[in-house]
Amino acid sequence: MLTIFKDAAQMYPVTPQRPLTFLLPEAGGKKEVTIWIVATGLSGSTLTVTPVGSDQAQFPVMLRPGGQDWVAGAPYSFQLDGQSVIIALPISVSAAPGTRAQHDLLNLRVSAGSETATVSCRVIQANQDLSARFRALPSNRIIKSTLPGFLFGSHRWRDQDQVNGQEIVKTNWTIDPVAIGPEKFVAGIGYREDLELVGLQRGVVDKEGTVLNPHSVFPRIRHGFYFTGYQGYYLPSDDAVLEVVPTTGLQFTLPRKPAQLPVFVGTYRQDDNGYYDTDVSYRYLGAGVGTASGFDADDSGFQFLLNRSTRQVSLNREFTPTPVYAGLVPDAIEVTLNIPVYPVLEVVSIYLDTADVTCDHHSFDPVTNTIQIGRAHV
Repeated sequence: MLTIFKDAAQMYPVTPQRPLTFLLPEAGGKKEVTIWIVATGLSGSTLTVTPVGSDQAQFPVMLRPGGQDWVAGAPYSFQLDGQSVIIALPISVSAAPGTRAQHDLLNLRVSAGSETATVSCRVIQANQDLSARFRALPSNRIIKSTLPGFLFGSHRWRDQDQVNGQEIVKTNWTIDPVAIGPEKFVAGIGYREDLELVGLQRGVVDKEGTVLNPHSVFPRIRHGFYFTGYQGYYLPSDDAVLEVVPTTGLQFTLPRKPAQLPVFVGTYRQDDNGYYDTDVSYRYLGAGVGTASGFDADDSGFQFLLNRSTRQVSLNREFTPTPVYAGLVPDAIEVTLNIPVYPVLEVVSIYLDTADVTCDHHSFDPVTNTIQIGRAHV
């Protein structure tokens, strides 16, 4: 089997919908990218990469296998020695001066044994405007013009007179990061001291005061924002407090006065890679936006208000919990399963196979977020 990827992590395959893109200026020039070819089960075969397509004459393709000199227009051959072989192949496309246009009649044919794959290529010849830094955020994070305070870029500071509201840095709220391509966003921190290393410590102390892994050294870092691509996250400090509340109420009181740090209201759900990502996220509106209820009537999503002095949290609406798939029950007397939603206040019921077959014997551990099922009662 042959598969071609845009990245070394093999997360973004080249497809006709997401072709390999070469962006060149109208003045002409050369653009180089690298593809990763994964050949599985083709040991002993000869892998060949050949440029094809009618646009090849206008945009010559050059291959540089193994860091060697560029080979103009010639096919690249490589002997596969192994059941799973990964090849990093740099590719260069040149363009003469031309007008703004997009060209899609250029491909790379990859073949080995009886397997054949096509690398769809796209050449865009266009001048790029002056580069500027911006952050693409979903539409539910847009700042409403009715909010009081001083606006700078995508942040707003409230002032006593609620004046001087002006936009200094233009923000584009209509950009879809997925349409741009997740592979074009890099990971990084939010600002300066976020996640900064402040020291090292031996072992980890749990809530009971027990030192775990006393012979291991762990880094101590600051709290702050970080990004894995276009997704943004916040790493809380050791002072973070988790409060699990029922989903049926619209108001509740925090156990203590929150510091001047972000307050998250919502739930997390486990993704296909085993990591937790935000599932239900309430939008923070501070003490309100000036309406009678304090909520934004133009936003139909989840919103919450926070009065830090009284520790009062108000929600605009409830969210309905949905059944989640916990996993397969193996042939064992007892089995422990992870719950893919966090946090969980209580487990109401467990279903086996279908909603009409319930399991009466189970226990829930809110600390590890797991349930234990007894097979004798299945």
